[in-house]
Amino acid sequence: MDLEVYNNLINYLLFHKYPAHFSTNDKQKLARQATQYLVEQGQLLKKNKNHTEQPLRIITLPDRERILYDLHSSPFGGHFGLKKTIEKAKERYYWPTMGKDIKSYIESCDSCQRFGTSQKIQLTESILVVRPFFQIEIDFVGPLEKTEDGN
Repeated sequence: MDLEVYNNLINYLLFHKYPAHFSTNDKQKLARQATQYLVEQGQLLKKNKNHTEQPLRIITLPDRERILYDLHSSPFGGHFGLKKTIEKAKERYYWPTMGKDIKSYIESCDSCQRFGTSQKIQLTESILVVRPFFQIEIDFVGPLEKTEDGN
């Protein structure tokens, strides 16, 4: 979330003050938007749709990179895929472009690009059979050391 919007929401929720340059339309929009949020201990939280669960912490642009690192790349992150990482993020955090940002972060993760599973579907090609023994293939392995049994 943009830092200016974040601060406008906090000021409105705590002090019911609008920024001086806001038009009537902007004030109404901010008041409607503020119904989805609350402030606890100076932090802006988004009310959870399921009111039995805890509210979600709003992440601003400066904190986003650290949160993405914690969710995906840190020793506790586990380099999970897109779906699992988004699920983990949605349990505790909220920002408007969450899915897009997480996808971009994972796609740029060096470890995942080097060692992750391929997302491409690999099509196999059938070998044309003309007649028996038309084509013979052999796998070569070796030289191998003798086993304890003498093989």
